[in-house]
Amino acid sequence: MDFLTLPHMKKLPVSFFIYLFLTLSWFLMILYLLLLYQPDGSTYSKFRHLDKLIHFILFFVQSFISSQTIYLYRGYFSIKIFVFIIFILLSFGILVEVQQLYIPFRTFDYYDLITNLIGVVSGVFCVKFFNK
Repeated sequence: MDFLTLPHMKKLPVSFFIYLFLTLSWFLMILYLLLLYQPDGSTYSKFRHLDKLIHFILFFVQSFISSQTIYLYRGYFSIKIFVFIIFILLSFGILVEVQQLYIPFRTFDYYDLITNLIGVVSGVFCVKFFNK
């Protein structure tokens, strides 16, 4: 595999590529679930705030695997990277939520944005904590 590596490229562990694949896959899954998937109405009647839990899990996992990908690439985790990840993923969450204004079976909710933010920050903190 050395023939694929240019002299100026750093050698990355296989786990980096696994996390990169997971990051992109999870990103596409979030887009599908929050923009295209039409849930059954009976799902939400069993647990009142199930959608908030789903938002938290989706954005927690996205920020965790994105942060881990960047950590594996850079080898460290600075405050600039921390803020950058939060900014990008929060912007993504806002865009997805605003797009729901134009989808007939979806609604915009400020609490979803807050839940997205909590999930993003929690995921980034977990990577920072576990990679000390």
